[in-house]
Amino acid sequence: MSYVIELNDYQKKALDLQRDIIVSAGAGSGKTRVLVSRYCELFNANPALSLDNVVAITFTEKSAAELRERVDKFFRQIIASKEHSSQRMRYKDFGENLSKAWIGTIHGFCSKILREFPMEARVDSNFAILDESEATALLDEALEDFLVITSKNPASYLADDLKQLVQYFDKDAIKNFLSFLIKDRDKAEPHIKNLKGPKSYISSLSRLYLEALKEYDSRKRFGISLDFTDLLIKATNLVGENKSVRQKLQDRFRYILVDEFQDTDPLQWKLIELLTGDRKSGCLFLVGDPKQSIYGFRRADVRLFNDATESIIKKNRAEGKNNLNLKFQGRAINASTDEKLGAMQLPVNYRSVPAVIDFVNFVFEKIMAPEKNCNNAPEKDYSNAPEDDCSNVRFDPLLADKKKEEGGVEIIYTAEESIETSSLDQESELMAKRILQLLDEGSSPHFAPKDIAILMRSSTYLKEIEEALIHYHIPFITTGGKGFYDRQEIMDLCNFIKFLISPDNDIALFGLLRSPYIHLEDKDNLLYWISGFKAESFWDKINIAANKNKNLKDVANMLYRYHSLAQRIPLSQILKDFLTETKGWEYLSSGIESQRKMENVEKFITLARDFDDSGFQSLVDFSEQIETQKELAEHEAEAPILVEDVDAVKIMTIHKAKGLEFQVVILPRISQKFNDKTSPCLIDEEDGIVLKVKDKKSTESDAYTKISQKQKQKDINEEKRIFYVGATRAEKLLILGITKPKKNFNSRLKMLEEVFGPMDAKQKEGKIKYCINGRKRVIPIISQNNIGSQKHRAATVTTPVRQDEKPKTAAPLSIPELRRVYDISKLMAFARAPEGYYLKYIIGLPEDALDLSSGKAHENGSHDTPKLNMLRGTIIHALLEKFPFKNKSDAKAIIKTFLDNEKSLAQKERESLSSEIQTFWSKMEKHEYIKNFATYKERHSELPFQIAFGHDLLVGRVDACVKDASGNWMVIDFKTGYKNHNEQQMKQLYKIQIESYALFLSLFVPNQNNWEVHIYMPDSEFVFKNKYGSSDIKKIRKNLEGLIKSEKDFRKKRGLF
Repeated sequence: MSYVIELNDYQKKALDLQRDIIVSAGAGSGKTRVLVSRYCELFNANPALSLDNVVAITFTEKSAAELRERVDKFFRQIIASKEHSSQRMRYKDFGENLSKAWIGTIHGFCSKILREFPMEARVDSNFAILDESEATALLDEALEDFLVITSKNPASYLADDLKQLVQYFDKDAIKNFLSFLIKDRDKAEPHIKNLKGPKSYISSLSRLYLEALKEYDSRKRFGISLDFTDLLIKATNLVGENKSVRQKLQDRFRYILVDEFQDTDPLQWKLIELLTGDRKSGCLFLVGDPKQSIYGFRRADVRLFNDATESIIKKNRAEGKNNLNLKFQGRAINASTDEKLGAMQLPVNYRSVPAVIDFVNFVFEKIMAPEKNCNNAPEKDYSNAPEDDCSNVRFDPLLADKKKEEGGVEIIYTAEESIETSSLDQESELMAKRILQLLDEGSSPHFAPKDIAILMRSSTYLKEIEEALIHYHIPFITTGGKGFYDRQEIMDLCNFIKFLISPDNDIALFGLLRSPYIHLEDKDNLLYWISGFKAESFWDKINIAANKNKNLKDVANMLYRYHSLAQRIPLSQILKDFLTETKGWEYLSSGIESQRKMENVEKFITLARDFDDSGFQSLVDFSEQIETQKELAEHEAEAPILVEDVDAVKIMTIHKAKGLEFQVVILPRISQKFNDKTSPCLIDEEDGIVLKVKDKKSTESDAYTKISQKQKQKDINEEKRIFYVGATRAEKLLILGITKPKKNFNSRLKMLEEVFGPMDAKQKEGKIKYCINGRKRVIPIISQNNIGSQKHRAATVTTPVRQDEKPKTAAPLSIPELRRVYDISKLMAFARAPEGYYLKYIIGLPEDALDLSSGKAHENGSHDTPKLNMLRGTIIHALLEKFPFKNKSDAKAIIKTFLDNEKSLAQKERESLSSEIQTFWSKMEKHEYIKNFATYKERHSELPFQIAFGHDLLVGRVDACVKDASGNWMVIDFKTGYKNHNEQQMKQLYKIQIESYALFLSLFVPNQNNWEVHIYMPDSEFVFKNKYGSSDIKKIRKNLEGLIKSEKDFRKKRGLF
């Protein structure tokens, strides 16, 4: 078979099928290409092999989907190249059944096994799987109840254990210990079973643990559910203890491939070993990069990579594989002894330019080295790990595939932290200025905003970075990184809810008053003046001060009114009314991240509406639910923006960026101190369970100190790998941000200084010089002193060594014009009647004050108020989003929920509207188009999007995006209230909106030949379809660009810019 995917010599060796193989794949080395090629080669070399015989385990669902997609593409290419009809039919069958293949995450793999053997595994075959947040909430609830019941039952033997523990720990600490042990129960239980000394508080904790675990398990059984740890434990026990099941699975799974093996935990590896351990060599393929093992907090253990390597080498040697040549498609390949024993490498990096690779090799070879080998390093060296620590990894240098010398490495340096100079902001500002230079079309190299990524270690300094980008009008999108509940617009609403629960919550009230929703800042020292009044709480002080300040009195009256309504009307309605009254919607819809803020707040209101529907009446319940979710904030995605090709700088954490690549990567705050805190409860393989106790003189405290030191060293080694992952995301330019700290604490900066020496001394020179393999490299250091006067090249690279370049003078810094965000509906209003648009959207006159001749009439010609029309349309859209329904009563319940939330409606008005919508819906759901709509298996409702036009953004939302039977995606838009409009009128009325949807779709799925937008008018039961080709899309973009330019010109004429 002739490979469509081109492979280098290292990659070809990894396709040998005669032995077990473990591959250490360097960053950007084409790991996925090798995995796909090996998966397909298995079927090519084994004509009798079926999809059921091969297992491919990935780290994430996204990786599994990508693997399936690439395998499917590969199969189609093979089909096109096969001449024999039987072979074509075989691969065609593979492609049609690929969704059933054993390709997925380890948890998905375990789930399929348990559902296949439910009786043997003692599980219900219909079990549900708890995600991380659900499991955490259920465990928290179980532990809370368990401890309360135990403390109130003095007759229970557990009450004595609890009293024993309370001497050393408070209730929250005990709860946290139990939670930690239950989550890591596979590691804890071997030590718990072997505990000695009945008077030890560890023994007390172990007995509480066993009963608490029973309580948690009983609650899971009530919901017939399993958490992720259950899946692993039960699947491993099933395969390990049931010989018949193990034999069946071993006979079926002839080959097992594991991706991202460096992120495997011990339980996962045990399951894989059970399925392959006593099999002949050749069935196991592991690929990963131990240098990129950064998921220790998810139980990943990098030491398993070494263990697996030793195991594979031992097995291959026992079978004489060291005397057997490697083969690629039947042809022998030269190989080293290690490679013949199954330990291989993929060192060729296809991602980064040579200058970046040289930096990575030079720096990380030293900081990952097992011995101190850096001339400029201070006395303490990170590489000096404890003798029994094996969490450090061997550094294998990368080889550059790219030959062109462009880009490289830079350092942004700001002065030592101080209260007076606020140097934290200085680094962000310096970074923003450097980005502007890179965006300048006259600069070399020149980049677009979408080429640049800012990768944070944590979200600590996200606010400073965002503020700097906003100040310099640099478009950006924050992906993950900062939790949804930590966004400022959400924190302010959380403070509002906390005030509703308790006005005496001073912290929440103070934050609320300073928020943009109320905007009672310290202008004229107002808040300071309020604090001077004598009263117990800040709320009491406000009520006293309100008698002397009218604005403050209005705010106090408004907050008191909402507090009195809090338990009487739904929370979602309170939030909407609060945002309307405070003009919060206006604040959210302005600024560079308006779309993001709006989507986040709408998502929060949806969460509140779900809470309203759940039957809970107490705001305390909702607030506690939010706090629980906040603990998992890094796993909670912000509201999505779907068009990934938006021309904006990407901001995310290094963990989120793993597997991605960008032309320019900025690693800010490398001087940020490492988190050196260890868990107060630790599990060690040798010493068992240790706790951090108050009595520092106890022997238990000595044991904790010993184990915590080992854990801290593991954490430092993982920090090295996180640094490595961040640096290797860069294709052309890597920029490191440094704010010189006052103290020389553990950080990535300290690692860098171990390699290059003190950075403040280098900063005075303005550059760092080093030499690697005969190549001389220079890293320019950019500071406030030279950012405006020099154009810094990414790397001053000279060959031969004796030459050197001087920095060149840069052009003056150019500041882009202010970015505008255009909502489609507003742009439509401008196109219809510019003067009406001016009065409504710029001046802000209410709609009922506008003359209809201004171009802003009600769209459907109804005599109803715009509010009723909007409500009617919103309910119809909600019904379509949930359709089809399992029960006939579901539609009625949705209508009732929406109308009950509209407190401004009179009862008769509510009943009349309910009857009208129900009648309308019962007729609508019988229409052939709606019946077909229900059959689309892949569909997304209410999708927000944004499209870049230079510096500006066009934002909107599509009602539905569906995939038809042919595999093409299309947009469906529903228009209610139109009874007498024909197709031509609708096309003219909504031309801009329809064409914007088509443009969005062409960006969302660019590989389609054409893009369809359907408009369905349920009132008239009429559907018309618009299909656009590539040439149409180009015209649409040009027309929209022209319309945006016209709106800008319109503003300029009125002096609005």
